[in-house]
Formats: sequence, C-alpha cells, structure tokens
Amino acid sequence: MITKIYIDNFRCFTNFELELDSFNLLLGANGTGKSTLFDVLSRMRDLLAGARVGQCFSSTDLTAWDTRKTHDFAIDLSAEDDEFNYRLRIEHDPESRTRRIAKEGLSWNSQTIYNFENGEVQLYGVAGSSTVREAKFPFDATQSFIPLLPEGQGIQPVCRFRRAVYQWLHVRLVPAHIVASSKEESSIIDPEGANFSSWYRHLTQAQPEVIAEVTGALQEVIPGFQHLRFAPGGEAKWLEVVLEKARSPLAFFQLSDGQRALIVLYTLLHSVPSLGYKLFIDEPDNYVCLREIQPWLLKLEDLCSEAGRQAVLISHHPEIINPLAKEHGIWFSRPDNGPVRASRDYPVVDGLTAAETMARGWDDE
Repeated sequence: MITKIYIDNFRCFTNFELELDSFNLLLGANGTGKSTLFDVLSRMRDLLAGARVGQCFSSTDLTAWDTRKTHDFAIDLSAEDDEFNYRLRIEHDPESRTRRIAKEGLSWNSQTIYNFENGEVQLYGVAGSSTVREAKFPFDATQSFIPLLPEGQGIQPVCRFRRAVYQWLHVRLVPAHIVASSKEESSIIDPEGANFSSWYRHLTQAQPEVIAEVTGALQEVIPGFQHLRFAPGGEAKWLEVVLEKARSPLAFFQLSDGQRALIVLYTLLHSVPSLGYKLFIDEPDNYVCLREIQPWLLKLEDLCSEAGRQAVLISHHPEIINPLAKEHGIWFSRPDNGPVRASRDYPVVDGLTAAETMARGWDDE
C-alpha cells in the first residue's frame, strides 16, 4: 500500500507531503486538492503502465504562482515484505511545449535498483539481499522505461513494484455514463465506471468466485435482485439484471442511478481480496442513500484492517464524516487560496460534530 506521497509544483500542491494509513477519509472544502491528489496518482499509474509523458502531464498543471518548470513526485510503497521509494521529476519546455522525464528513480529496501537521468537508464541486478549495477544505456525521456521491462525476465523487484502500482484503482462513479453493452472484455474499470459491463464480463471469466460473492451481497441490498447476466446482441453482449417476480430481465440502463452505483461499489469491494486493489474512491455516497452506503462502508473499513489492504475515500456527507473523521480523517485546507495543507488533527469545537464544524467554516480557524 502507499504509505507516503510527496508532490511539488503541481496545481495547488507545493512541497506537499502526506502519510496514508490502510483506511483514510479525505475531508475539506471544494478546491482544497482532494480530487487533485487522486489525479496525481492516476497520472503516475498511467505513466508506469506505458503512457507517454505528454499524455499524462500538461503545462497547465504547473502551480500558478511558481516560476519553476518542473514537477516533483515521490511515493513510498509497501508490498508484502518489500519497501519501495519511487521518485519522478517532469520537466516542461515552454518554447517547444513538450514534457519529458528529467529524473526517475526506484529504491527497493533502501537500495537503488533503477535510475534514469541525463537520458540514461541504469539498472541494478539483485544478488541475494543486495544490488549490483547490471546495465547502462541511453533511453527516450518521453516515457518511463519501467513498463517496458519484461515480466518474469526483468529485475524482479522492479516488476513487483510495477504490479503494486497497477493495483491502484481510482473511481469517481457517474452511473449515467455506464454503457450496458460490451464488445470485449476489459481487465480494469475506468474512473467513471463507463466500461463496467466489459470489466464485469472479464470478471465472469477470470474471477468467477468474485462474481458469486458479489451476487450474494447484492441479493441482500437490492430488493428482488437475483443475478446479472449477458444477453447476445449483434457484435456486443448486453448486461441484464434478473429480478425476482419480473416477467423478463431488465437492461442494466433501466436500473436507477443508485442501483447501478451499488452494483459497481459491491463489485469493487469483493474484488479487493483476490485482485489486491487499492481503492481511491471519490464520493462513493453519491447517488446512494445512507442506509445502503453504510453497510458497504463498514465492510470496506473491516476489509482494510487486513494486512496489505488500502482505501482512500473523499466525502462531504455528514453521516460518513461524523463516524470516521476522528479516527481516519485527513483535513485538507488552502488558507488564502495558497498551497494545500493536510492535517490529521481535525478541529474539535465543543458541542459540534465534525460535519457541523465544517459546515460553519470553523475548521479553517
């Protein structure tokens, strides 16, 4: 899981550092950087999955009040018995309007195993518990070399780090955007959940035990729910919902936004143990009533008590803030619209709940 994040000169983040636990709730007013933090992690994941620098970063991402032309990022990450530290510097060239990697490094258990600087990659092989320099060669600064290492043949700590990053899952559900048809399987769900049908189709083949768990859970939370199924429809398959006493299955898009959101949330929840996802979910309470989201939230909190599990949530809802703020809350603020600050010492005002304190704006005082 991610244990520490460092961000410098990216939008509202300047020299920003944040430590994360296994279960975290990000709090704060709009515009204080909560969703931007998720955005940074998504961009880093995309870069380490093979995207070009220019696809992940733009000159508009530079902090408005800073004249420097570089972003700096660092991630501390634990995966089983391994401890990783990843560092990245992105450099912007205003004249050519291009972006490139200026520096990139990866340490494994405090030992350097990968470094990129001045257009050269240096790889370090593993000999027992130590490392030795194995290769040095020029490389293109418009992408990371890390996603190009062949799985099973490359330096294994680098491959393990890469697999851990691929488990980051950023979700900001928009149920109306979910497409009910699927032309092909997808191994990962996109942030808005638009390709849920294709992802669910993949799970039916790759993780049938997850589908069985999701079905059982949804039978308890959606009245009359029996199961999901796919019906043929030309070049695509269509996701349908079988309901008790219904004369025929409903197309997935015929469900309410809240029902679609619940189905996605429970599928995500039951995918964590087998797929190892680290969930970063922006306002999971949107579209869903509280008596439906609270059981899901309790199950997620319990799941994150197990070693290696992690979830980071953003919410503005008082019924989520009040029970979780004291133990799991991280308060984001931007005094005078300056750099983001984060604190675990949520302000306490006698006689007010955490949500009431936030509503009155006294958390900034």
